[in-house]
Amino acid sequence: MRAPKFSSWAWIAGVAVAAAAATVAAGTPAQALPSGTGWAASWGYNLQKNLTISGKVPGMELTATATDVNGVRKATGTLKDVSADGRCAVVKFYSGSYIVDRTICGNGKHITFESPEFSGDVLILACRRIDGQAALEKCVHQTIPSSVGDPGLRANGTGASWSYHSATDYTYSARRRGAQATGWGWHKPGDKRYAHTQVKKTTSEAGCVSAKTASPTFNFSGSECDPGQTTDIGAHDLTGWIQTSACAPFDGANKCVTVHVPEPY
Repeated sequence: MRAPKFSSWAWIAGVAVAAAAATVAAGTPAQALPSGTGWAASWGYNLQKNLTISGKVPGMELTATATDVNGVRKATGTLKDVSADGRCAVVKFYSGSYIVDRTICGNGKHITFESPEFSGDVLILACRRIDGQAALEKCVHQTIPSSVGDPGLRANGTGASWSYHSATDYTYSARRRGAQATGWGWHKPGDKRYAHTQVKKTTSEAGCVSAKTASPTFNFSGSECDPGQTTDIGAHDLTGWIQTSACAPFDGANKCVTVHVPEPY
C-alpha cells in the first residue's frame, strides 16, 4: 500500500482578522470554544437525483427533501422545536428572495413547509431564536449550488456534510464525481481548532482532483492524481469557521462542492 502523501499549508498574507481575534490581541484572555454538541448540517443527491437536506442547532431540527428536474427544484420539509428552552425553531431558504421563511415555537411542536419552484443557488438557514424576539440567536447555513448547466452535480452521492460528535470533535465531507474531501478536527485551547483533510480521487479518468481547506486566517490545499489514492493536508491553530472544497475536472470544467463548518457560538 502506498504511504499517504502530504501537502503543506500556507499562510494567507493580509487577511483581515475577525473582531474576536482583535479582542484577544488587545489583551482579553482567550476562552475555550463553545460546545459543538447538537450542531450539524448536510445536503446530498440520491439515486433518484433528488436532494436530502438537514440542519441542527441545539433545540431545533430541520429535515427536507427537494426534487430536481434539470435544475428546477422544489422543496418540502419539516421543522421541529425539540427543547423546552424558551427558543423557537426557524428555517429560511433564500434563492434570489426568501422562498421559505417559517418558525415554530414550543417543545415537541413541528410544522411542514413547501417551497415554490426555484432554479438558482439556494442558501439554507437552520436557526433558533428567543421566543418573542426577532433576532436569530444561533444558525447553521449551507449553500447548494444550482444544477442548471451542471448535470454532473445531480449524480448520486454528490453533497456536503459536517457534524460535531462531541463538544469538541467534528467531521466534515464534500463530494462530487471524481473527488472526495473528508476531514476531522477538534478544539484546541485559546479559541483554536485543528483540521485534517484527505482528498481522494474516486474515478479512473485522466486528470487530478483537489481539495482546499480555509479559515479566516489560513488556507491549505492538496491534489491527487492517482485513482483510489489519497493526499493528506492539515493545519493547527485555525480560528473561526472552517470551509473545505472538493474539486474535479470531470464535468466539463473544474467544478467544486464546498462544506462550511461554523464556529459554535
